[in-house]
Amino acid sequence: MSLVQHPQKIGVIAGLGAAGVATAYFVNKYVKSRRYWNAEYVDVGRVDRAFIYPIKSCKPVETSYLDCAERGPRNGWLTDREYLVVDEANEHMFLTARTYPKMVLIDCEAEANKFVVKFPDGKRVEIDVAEVVKRNDVRRAALHGGKKTDGLDCGDEIGEALTQYLQVEGKRRLRLLKFDPKLWTERDFHTDPSWWHNPVPNVQDHINYSDMNAFMAISTGSLEVMNQKLAEIGSEEVEIRNFRPNFFINSNVPFAEDYWLNVRIGDAEFVCVRPCTRCILTTVNPTTGEKHPKMQPLKLLREFRLAPEGQLRKAFDMSPIFGVFMVLVRPGRVRVGDTVYAQIKPTAF
Repeated sequence: MSLVQHPQKIGVIAGLGAAGVATAYFVNKYVKSRRYWNAEYVDVGRVDRAFIYPIKSCKPVETSYLDCAERGPRNGWLTDREYLVVDEANEHMFLTARTYPKMVLIDCEAEANKFVVKFPDGKRVEIDVAEVVKRNDVRRAALHGGKKTDGLDCGDEIGEALTQYLQVEGKRRLRLLKFDPKLWTERDFHTDPSWWHNPVPNVQDHINYSDMNAFMAISTGSLEVMNQKLAEIGSEEVEIRNFRPNFFINSNVPFAEDYWLNVRIGDAEFVCVRPCTRCILTTVNPTTGEKHPKMQPLKLLREFRLAPEGQLRKAFDMSPIFGVFMVLVRPGRVRVGDTVYAQIKPTAF
């Protein structure tokens, strides 16, 4: 009996065949997904150095440990990106070392209810944190992309000191704001599938005044390659402080962090969500507060670290990739010397 004489049977057979192909496809996809999200953790290095940046775009504090909490790392009374310089004369738009490179020389220290801002000329301004909270002078700051968040103004003395130090008298009226998690913000965000070709973890992040996420890591191997390439063109080396990570990971594998998915360090656990895109801030010398005259290392990074063509290039454009952003999954303490364990993605992006 020929198949031509039984079109209904042909339809059934074809349907079963298509169903089988579809089932095989989804089973294969499920298996790959399980492998991706449940990959084995492997030793990828050690924590070489740890940094915290209490005032956004100002001098880092290097520490022996970081207590990793929801909105970022802490060390004693210092919290990462808890303070922000803004211009009262321009709708409280934030200021950074991209425009005012001497900001990277502004230091700080803290103890119970006291935050001290230290300037390179020796000037110190003590801020009574309890008084700042009590006064409750709420200002609405504008950050990247015009997104806004409220903060507490820290008073006239520090505002005037910042204005004088950056030599913007008559042009800007600077203020220092303190982040308060109880105040309104529109800067908490959800991960975006366009950040990788690989599946992007579906998580939310809550931040203080960070540009993107609350945690960022770079490997020593990545910096070594960067400096080798700079030497080849006769340019001076840069240091890790040019790139402002929280964790500098001792790993001989260049750009190992491109491949990390979930990461465990000390008592804490993170999920990597996005490559760190770079801007002109990398050209600011962290010791002198001066921009590199030839825009290095940013110019060189654009030659070999742009995102791959496709959705990532569309998302990141001419901003090169160097380092990885992470979202905290499990709070805990991370110490210098701790082993770093990571799940490895099948491809970098």
